[in-house]
Parts: sequence; C-alpha cells; structure tokens
Amino acid sequence: NGFVYAVDTGVVVIYGSTPSPPVLYHINSTARRTSLELSWRPTSPMAATRSFSLLMDDGQGGSMQNVANTVDFKSNQTDLITGLQYAFQIFASNEFGTGPLSPPYVVNTLPPGPPANP
Repeated sequence: NGFVYAVDTGVVVIYGSTPSPPVLYHINSTARRTSLELSWRPTSPMAATRSFSLLMDDGQGGSMQNVANTVDFKSNQTDLITGLQYAFQIFASNEFGTGPLSPPYVVNTLPPGPPANP
C-alpha cells in the first residue's frame, strides 16, 4: 500500500489505498486478572495511516465492540473479568478509507485466586 503521484499538465493526481491491518501484540509478560495493555505496529507506512480502532469481544465469544479510537500504538483495557478469553482485532484508517481487520489476537485473563505476580 502506498502513494503514487502523477503529474499531468500541471494537475497533481494522488492515488492511494487504505492501510494494511496492523499487527497486535501483548506488552505485558502475562495477562492480568482484570486489565491488560495491548500494543500494535502498523504494516503500512505511517504517512498512509491516520488512526487506529481497536475492537474487543465480551470474553465469551460475543460480537466485537469498538473499545478504542486512537493515533497511539497502545491501549489499556480495564474492567475485564477473571478467567475469560478475550479476542481483539484492530484496523487502521486514512484519507482513503478504512483498512481490513487484523486477524484475531486472543488473550486469557488469569483465573481468580491469590494476587498475580507483577
């Protein structure tokens, strides 16, 4: 995905495309019980990406809901339920539209019990 600039008789025409899906990864070494920090890296040049939208399911395989719209490369998710498996997906947007969703990234929160190691 990139930009091609064409100049024809003094008129500049800009051709472009939507960004590729970013790659999600988990910053923390282990998922916490009720919160976690996700990060991502774009796969399109940053000039081609304007913002990111992070989607998350309900931890029980339900429909994905938008939980973050940002220009940053990370998001903290809180108020998660212990012992559940959460799926996340992300997409990037630019002036040409919205790119495709990333593959699902699945994180398990720790089960209930004694405090987790920091």
